[in-house]
Amino acid sequence: MTDFIVERRQDLEKLKAEIVKLESGPLDAKEAKALARKRKKVAEWDAFLASPPWPRFPELPDDIRERLIGEREELRFYISSHPLNHVQLPKSETTAHVREGRAGGWLSVSGVVSDADVATSRRGSLWARFTLEDLEGTCPAIAFGDVARDVVDGAVVTVRGVVETRDESPVLKVTNMKTLERW
Repeated sequence: MTDFIVERRQDLEKLKAEIVKLESGPLDAKEAKALARKRKKVAEWDAFLASPPWPRFPELPDDIRERLIGEREELRFYISSHPLNHVQLPKSETTAHVREGRAGGWLSVSGVVSDADVATSRRGSLWARFTLEDLEGTCPAIAFGDVARDVVDGAVVTVRGVVETRDESPVLKVTNMKTLERW
């Protein structure tokens, strides 16, 4: 943005010099019109450049991890990259396989945990509901007991579980979770 303003100020100075040159001698009708157009343009640019200070945009962190965390917190999605592009993942199925809803089928899926909600049931056992996100989409997941303790927003995980259908939509019931990295 600063380069843009510097260039406009240079253009403005050139225009002002042209106006002074035109005003120094006699003008015909065509030159008078050109002078009026240039005066109008100078007035517009003067007003534009005299406006309140330009907004300062925050500098993006160089560290990809910090940048992705910031994008997720502010926008709720990633723009510059995805955490899964920066982690060595084991071979596994995708969230698309879960969404296809093969009930009773065991799957191993790698992804990023988001929207984690860990709670305690009335009986005192721990459970967690979360969204598993990979490069192909998202799927809802649920975990119980010790597995629920490992559910943390932003964690890159590989989960193993069975697809169950709840309210006509498939949910991955996680029985095993391995945290690969925390973002």
